[in-house]
Amino acid sequence: MVLSQLVKRELRVFLKSPGYIATLIIVAVFYSILGNLIGETLKIGAEASEAGICVVFEENSSVITTLADLLNKSFNGKVYTCSSLQ
Repeated sequence: MVLSQLVKRELRVFLKSPGYIATLIIVAVFYSILGNLIGETLKIGAEASEAGICVVFEENSSVITTLADLLNKSFNGKVYTCSSLQ
C-alpha cells in the first residue's frame, strides 16, 4: 500500500516537472545520434579494411624484408610490394 502511494506520488511529480521530461528527451536523442555515428564509423572502417596497402622498397635488406613480412601478417596478406609509386 505504502509503496504504491509512493510510486504514484513520484510519477505525478515526475510528469508535472518539464525538466525531467526534457532531460529524458535530450538523453534519448543524444544516444540515438551517437549510435548512428558509431554505426557509420564502423561501416567506413569495414570498407577501409578491405583496401590493400602497397609498400615501395628503396633499399632491400633482411630487416626491411622481415618487417614487411610481419606487416603483411598483421594485415592478413593485404600488403603488396611495388617497384614505384605509380
